[in-house]
Amino acid sequence: MPALGEDIFMAAGLGKQRLYIVPSRDLVVVRFGWTLTNLFSDQESLKRIIGQSD
Repeated sequence: MPALGEDIFMAAGLGKQRLYIVPSRDLVVVRFGWTLTNLFSDQESLKRIIGQSD
């Protein structure tokens, strides 16, 4: 996800659980939600959190 920053770190868990760390923005995001479909997108979610658009 270079478009969102060069320093994004992610850990992925079961059911699309996620941990994102973005040091340049002093940001840590934890997603505990359970997703039964493949509609979740890491890149789209981070764009919304960070506030970037295409």
